[in-house]
Amino acid sequence: MSESNPMPDTLTRQIAQALERGLPRIEASEQPQHLEGLPGTIVDDVLQERKELYRAIFNLVRDGVAIFDPEVGIIEVNARFAEMLGYTPQEMLGMQPWDINAEMNEADIRAVFPDPVTTNTTLETRNRRKDGSMYDVEVSIRGARIDGRPIIVCIDRDISERKAQQRTLEEREALLAAIFDQAGVGIDLIDVETLRFVQFNRTSHTLLGYSADEFSHLRLPDIHALPAAVFEPRFQQKLVELRKCGTLTLELRPRRRDGSLIDSLVTLRLLNLQGREHILAVWNDITQQKTIERELARRDAILTAVANLSLLFLKCSQWTEAMDEALGQLGAAARVSRAYLFESHIDDDGRPQCSLRFEWCAKEAEPQIANVREQGFDWQAHGLLHWYGALSRGEPVVARQTTCSAAERRLLESLGIRSALIVPLFANGEFLGFLGLDDCAEERDWSLAEIAALRSAAGVIGAAAEKAEVQRQLMERERRYTLATDAGKVGVWEWDLRTGQVQLFTHSVLHRSLGYDTAETTMNIDQWIDRMHPDDRVIAQAIRRRVEADDLAEFDEVLRVMSLYGGDRSLAFRGSLMRDRQGRPVKVFGTAIDLTERRQMEDNLRRANEEWSKTFDTVPDAIVIMDNEGRIIKTNRAYTESLGVWSDDLLYRLHLKAYDDIWPRHDRSECPQDDRVYVTEIDGGPLSGFFRITSSRLYDDRGDPRGSIHVIHDISDRHWAEQARLTRLQEQKDVLIREVHHRIKNHLQGLLGLLSQNRGQAGNGGDLIDKAMNQVKSIAAVYGLQSREAGSDVCLLEILEAIVCNARALGSVPVRLSIQDRADTDLFIAREKAVTLALVINELLQNALKWRTLGASGESVQVTYREETDSIQVTMTNPGVLPRGFDFATGYGLGTGLGLVRDMLPRQGATLGIAQTDGHVTANLTVQPPLLVVRTRATAINRCGEQDDEDSNAPAGGR
Repeated sequence: MSESNPMPDTLTRQIAQALERGLPRIEASEQPQHLEGLPGTIVDDVLQERKELYRAIFNLVRDGVAIFDPEVGIIEVNARFAEMLGYTPQEMLGMQPWDINAEMNEADIRAVFPDPVTTNTTLETRNRRKDGSMYDVEVSIRGARIDGRPIIVCIDRDISERKAQQRTLEEREALLAAIFDQAGVGIDLIDVETLRFVQFNRTSHTLLGYSADEFSHLRLPDIHALPAAVFEPRFQQKLVELRKCGTLTLELRPRRRDGSLIDSLVTLRLLNLQGREHILAVWNDITQQKTIERELARRDAILTAVANLSLLFLKCSQWTEAMDEALGQLGAAARVSRAYLFESHIDDDGRPQCSLRFEWCAKEAEPQIANVREQGFDWQAHGLLHWYGALSRGEPVVARQTTCSAAERRLLESLGIRSALIVPLFANGEFLGFLGLDDCAEERDWSLAEIAALRSAAGVIGAAAEKAEVQRQLMERERRYTLATDAGKVGVWEWDLRTGQVQLFTHSVLHRSLGYDTAETTMNIDQWIDRMHPDDRVIAQAIRRRVEADDLAEFDEVLRVMSLYGGDRSLAFRGSLMRDRQGRPVKVFGTAIDLTERRQMEDNLRRANEEWSKTFDTVPDAIVIMDNEGRIIKTNRAYTESLGVWSDDLLYRLHLKAYDDIWPRHDRSECPQDDRVYVTEIDGGPLSGFFRITSSRLYDDRGDPRGSIHVIHDISDRHWAEQARLTRLQEQKDVLIREVHHRIKNHLQGLLGLLSQNRGQAGNGGDLIDKAMNQVKSIAAVYGLQSREAGSDVCLLEILEAIVCNARALGSVPVRLSIQDRADTDLFIAREKAVTLALVINELLQNALKWRTLGASGESVQVTYREETDSIQVTMTNPGVLPRGFDFATGYGLGTGLGLVRDMLPRQGATLGIAQTDGHVTANLTVQPPLLVVRTRATAINRCGEQDDEDSNAPAGGR
């Protein structure tokens, strides 16, 4: 037995190995070679030992082992197999594989293993425990035949823990994959040698606008903003740094598929994978952050410029003086192409308009300050009335070419603007215009910070405008105050009771009146009292004591102050006591009015009254003063001495003359000197005589008539002598007129003789006759003008004909005068305005001749005269063009001549319009009352020398 001891050990090792490797197919007839030849009892012992050994190993292995008979089921299991399933070994005998498998039923198992004996496989499945729970197992299945009987050995290994770890790992891998793909940052793995993207997440390619397939074919230089020739050396430089430190963080600007750039913050890490260098790039899109930073930087720059604007406006007397520099600082700070300021105004039709007043442009932008379209810009005509409404309500306007309306786009494209921002400008609550920024390079998204900063700039400019207006009003008030104090000779002073100093505010009045040095704006109260008249110093000292004792709050006293010019000036001092918060007297504020001239005038008036009273009684002419009812109030001595001469009828006539508008024309010849004095001559008849009466109405302080005064002078002797002299002169005049008529007749006969001789010498005498007739007409017109009465009005047609005639004589340009319509009334020009109107017409005609278009020598200047019932129109038309932007009403584009015409044109009764149509310039002058005097035609002959229809319609060259 000792010799056989090694045998069981050997068999044991074989069985163990067989169990580990899987059971081979062992037939029962097979017998180990080393047992051959041994006695049967020994063989049985050995086999028994082996059986026991196999049983021990069968129960001690860590895996569950079950032996199945395909027909019977489980015929043998070890303790581990039963323990894994929650059964006892006895309970499992006879159980089939599908009784314990949780994933396959009988049909599935038979389909998978049709021949159990040939089965040799390992698989993973799930078993169901007795309590219904399931667990993962790895099953090794081996088929064999023992004694011709098919046997299946199953070795189960519980892999639940491994499966749980595998699932955890898979979940983590899925989570990492999801994080990698869904991360908000771009993650790229780049091969250093090829610069291609080995791996990348979805964020990386979607942020750059590529699909995953497109992005996989790109190289790193393809998405970089720098050209490839510049990128390669810079990349190699950064790669050297990366190899030194292992990690780099820097800001880059990759290029999107559409060509736009984004800002990114990139962290680079160098990795060595499979023997090759790779760069792991993790980058964040910081475009919005950078945009905000740039916006904040621009806002800060604009606010800094606004602060500088405040200082700039404070240094200037007028805010408009600093606008060019202010817009320059604002435009540079905002990094725009153009900064400007428009002024809002209303046209004559009440439509809102705006005009460009100030502008700053960058070097690449085209200035628009000289663009006529930017002056008088009509909101409604350009379809932008909604802009005006928003601005006038205090709202900003933001415009971009890609998002604006059609009308807005037309305006932006015409000016080359990609985006614009304008904010309203207000001063004292009034909409003055707007401040704007234009970007001609890109479509900028104007941020709230930039809008707020530009609003601040507009507020500063508005405040500067308000300040300028306040200063203007203060200066105007100060000017009016100075004029009022100067006109009223009022000086303002202040007496400080604490220091005893007297300060003169409007010192010019007091210094001019008293002759003091203008530097003496402050002096002591004792100095003031010493400069007063000795008799008035006592009064001044009394006032001072009472004020200082708080016994006098107000005073009004006329005191005489010595003047350095000599003599005294009478000043009316008025003062009021001022107290502090504790009620203590601190100052006296008052005025000083110079009454010297009034005192002198009162003295002069008193002396004049005395002199007038003496004169009233000593003059030889009778004087009578009557009230409104015709009652005699006062008469002088001459009237009393001549009382018997005056009749009641004469006194009645005097009363009518003073108050009635209707007088008998045969009783007097009226010669008014002004609106209150009348000189009247009254014939009292052969018994009373002829009197010249000078009358004047008397008025009270309110301007109401209270009576009349009449000075009656007897001019009977002089009247009769004058009548005789006039009779003699009339007789001499008749003789002289007859002689003149006779001589004129002789001259006309001689002229007719000359005409007859000329007619005989010429083949056709019509031209000579016309020439002679024109000469005679010209002479007649001259004599007709000279023969008018003094003070008569002037005929405009005669003035026009004389000016046209003079233009023809002095110039080579043909002038055509056309008279179209004549009124049924006589129309004259007021004599005092005739010369001015003649100068206006002459200057218009000379201007038309001077600026006639070159190359139009064959075309004449057309002058048209047309009358209506109460107006005259003179039209002058010449070939030519007006200057660009010409406006006669506002004075824009006028030369020296038309500027003189605009200044000389009478403001009442005359209007002038100048316009251009089809290459011709037309000036239309309209004359109306009161410049035009309309009179009813008394005779069929017009004073202006109206011609018959044939002459009126004749060409101007023949007139």
